[in-house]
Amino acid sequence: MTRDPSSDAGESAAERAQRVARLRWAVQAGAYDPDPAIVAAFMLCGPRAILGPSAPCDLR
Repeated sequence: MTRDPSSDAGESAAERAQRVARLRWAVQAGAYDPDPAIVAAFMLCGPRAILGPSAPCDLR
């Protein structure tokens, strides 16, 4: 299994895809109400904004 180099936790690309899919499902099901800052980061930077600190778009 290949590792995603942008992953600080050492998770595989498949593990990361599963985590993002679970989050997407939870938001669509109304089980998770994201913080407005997360929504803004996603709108500015795309999915990498919620995937970790090594994302190419640093909002700090």
